Amino acid sequence: MMKWDKINNIGKELLIILVSTLLLIIIYQRAEGQEKPPRPILLVVTAEELRFGAFCVISGGTVVIDPTGNRSVSIGLIPVFSGHPFGPATLRIKGNAGTLVTIQDVPPSSLSNGGFTMALTFSSPTSIISSLGSPFVLPNNEWTDIKIGGTLTVGNPAANPPGPYIGSFNITFIQQ
Repeated sequence: MMKWDKINNIGKELLIILVSTLLLIIIYQRAEGQEKPPRPILLVVTAEELRFGAFCVISGGTVVIDPTGNRSVSIGLIPVFSGHPFGPATLRIKGNAGTLVTIQDVPPSSLSNGGFTMALTFSSPTSIISSLGSPFVLPNNEWTDIKIGGTLTVGNPAANPPGPYIGSFNITFIQQ
């Protein structure tokens, strides 16, 4: 009789272990970490450069190009409509649909012609200078155009004589 009780106790212990293991398997939930970050923006290209057009300098001033392509010229400058186009920079961006993209504040830059320079600045927050605002969501996996405007500060005729001025600026896209 003693042997049978021992076997019975071992059976009970095995049954408890088996039931406990099954319960743990049933209620076990796989722990997962943070989801993988989105894939990087595939490509950003310049479709059109930021252009301020032609103007005559009387005493200096500013030329502002907004993202919609409108140009405003302050007193001290006279706009010239002689076939020199003006308009915002157009950047084409392609990435995964649903990617949240923020444009970091664009640092000031300059345009130069030999030893002469003009200051190029961008409004802050960048939602003012970008046609899509900032941040924006990429709508699909196709190309999305972003138009960027800026402000050119022109000195007097001695500081900024006539001629073509060239320069560049950097834009940083932050994706989330």
